[in-house]
This record gives sequence, C-alpha cells and structure tokens, in this order.
Amino acid sequence: MSIRIHFQLSPEGKIVGSPQIESFNADPLFDATARSAVAALMECQDYGFLPKDKYDLWKDNTLDFNPNLMFDS
Repeated sequence: MSIRIHFQLSPEGKIVGSPQIESFNADPLFDATARSAVAALMECQDYGFLPKDKYDLWKDNTLDFNPNLMFDS
C-alpha cells in the first residue's frame, strides 16, 4: 500500500492549507493509514531547517508514504 500526499510549504517551512491525498485504495486499512501519514506530516512541522535560498525547490511537494518500507526485513 502506498499513499501519495501532495502539500505546499510556506517560506517559513509551515504547511499551507491541508495536505491532499492523491492516491486511493480499496484496502480497509488505507483510510486509517492515510490519515496517520497526514497527521505525522502535520505534527512534524515546521520544516524551517530547509534552505531558504532553495525555496523554489521545496515549496511544492509530493510524498509517497509506504508503511511496508518503514522496517528493515
């Protein structure tokens, strides 16, 4: 299961608006996993450590979250 999340960051490294889930899956765990991924993204802000002079590179983001890749097997 992979969850694609699109979000934008302000120059200060804060998420602008609400992250959007761009992928969907019929798996019963998908909704809970997607909400957890968005919650983690929101909880970890601010991302002010990103280099301000490269804002054009990190202002618009798409994250592919795959919980299966979180653990070394």
